[in-house]
Amino acid sequence: MSLLEQFDQLRATAYAALDSDRSSMGQYFTPVPIASLLASMVPATTATSVSVIDPGAGVGMLSAAAVVRLESFGVKRIDLTVCELAPEVLPALREGMTLLKEWCATKDIDLEVTIIEQDFIAWAVERLAEGELFTGKPPRFDLAILNPPYKKISTSSLHRHLLRRAGLECTNLYAAFIYLAAKALKKGGDLISINPRSFASGPYFSDFRQQIFTMASLQAVHLFDRRDQAFSADKVLQENVVMHLVRGVVAPTVSIMSSIAGESGNHGWKIPLERVIDPKDAKMVLHLETTEADANVSDLIRALPAKLADIGVKVSTGRVVEFRAKEALAYVNSPDAVPLIYPQHLREATVVWPKQTKKPDYFRPGKLHRASLVPAGTYVLTKRFTSKEEKRRVSAFLITTKDVSAKHYAFENHVNYFHANGEPLDDDLARGLAAFLNSNLVDHYFRLYNGHTQVNATDLRALPYPPAKALRKLGQRLEGTHLVNENVDQHITELCRDYAENEDQGSAVHAGRPGSSPRAA
Repeated sequence: MSLLEQFDQLRATAYAALDSDRSSMGQYFTPVPIASLLASMVPATTATSVSVIDPGAGVGMLSAAAVVRLESFGVKRIDLTVCELAPEVLPALREGMTLLKEWCATKDIDLEVTIIEQDFIAWAVERLAEGELFTGKPPRFDLAILNPPYKKISTSSLHRHLLRRAGLECTNLYAAFIYLAAKALKKGGDLISINPRSFASGPYFSDFRQQIFTMASLQAVHLFDRRDQAFSADKVLQENVVMHLVRGVVAPTVSIMSSIAGESGNHGWKIPLERVIDPKDAKMVLHLETTEADANVSDLIRALPAKLADIGVKVSTGRVVEFRAKEALAYVNSPDAVPLIYPQHLREATVVWPKQTKKPDYFRPGKLHRASLVPAGTYVLTKRFTSKEEKRRVSAFLITTKDVSAKHYAFENHVNYFHANGEPLDDDLARGLAAFLNSNLVDHYFRLYNGHTQVNATDLRALPYPPAKALRKLGQRLEGTHLVNENVDQHITELCRDYAENEDQGSAVHAGRPGSSPRAA
């Protein structure tokens, strides 16, 4: 039985000891294929002595995989620090470290293990504070390898206070672990982590992206072709990525790889860093292109010259929050009721209302909820959340008074709506905008930077758009057309190609364009 197979048995033992609801702690232990994948990304070294940290170590699976990798490079001394908080897991971790020491002894490796039996965030922040007070302390690590916990951090929690002390605002434990692990590295030290892709975009991780990519350079990203495979035993549907960062070193290119779940046969290429993180983007959103097709789509959309503000359009989240307006929800019509639009009413580019589902069709605002209404008219709507069964991430739906006759509408909080500063859009502009958003081109591009199944207003604002004049012209051409993707794709592709062909070839968007075919990373 191999060393990692022995650790897999310890993993099963630890799972049995933990509470059945492991998600309450955000703990999903690393399976062997994923541990091997992360270890394979540890770069070759000529050093004979290496220091390693494994935050949130679980049973030590990643530590074992990293040690096996370092042994293949001839490393003869390894100082390993493992951190684990869960008391149910610690016996298995101690047993794992004993196994690892025994294995290292057979390879003539001097392995020194330090087990930190406390909260990693509290330990790391205190350690950083010591380093600020005493020159040369604490000693820093050559390698951090981690599968951090995935759990939200409340604004009033001790963790949030500690992280502010360390200089970071973030909303999830995994970002905190990565940030603090990177802070603990030497200059030139490597960090390899498997974590949710949600950090790649959106406002909640904006400070994290700015902090981490200022501190460390992105060397490689490994994506999974199916989001349910990395931790399939735990039925985790979170989209995950593996990142390789190097502290204090600037890398001109990034390796982008993908596979189903770390198996052989993965494909990838190297692309310029500025294609992954646009140097003009202060929010440092990641665009992860894995193929030539991805790059082609990216070029077409990035060539568009406008943002939403340029075309006189805004996007907002529906104002009706169910639990805050229960008394205003109604299943039957009345003189003071207005149409209430839920995601369930959005179907095939149009709005089907009323629908008589478990959700109410009407909203009775009274004086208390009058601000939740918008004037009736033409709007473009999108769903804020997509289920795993849906093929598209971005789908647009047109609502007009011809479809839903009323003086006002109420949009539920899981619906985004495009509007003209709170007023309805003109019909041609709305039709062109809906067609644009419903194209496969836009959906493909959106997935390159959107790291989750949500479609937030912030993400929609980040999209490049055609100018208002072009959208109106498109809307006029498509009047009477059912605006589903198969009817609009050719129009949108031709529109985007016109802008791409006319764009200055020396622009930053095209700087460092990859070659005509992918090359192995």
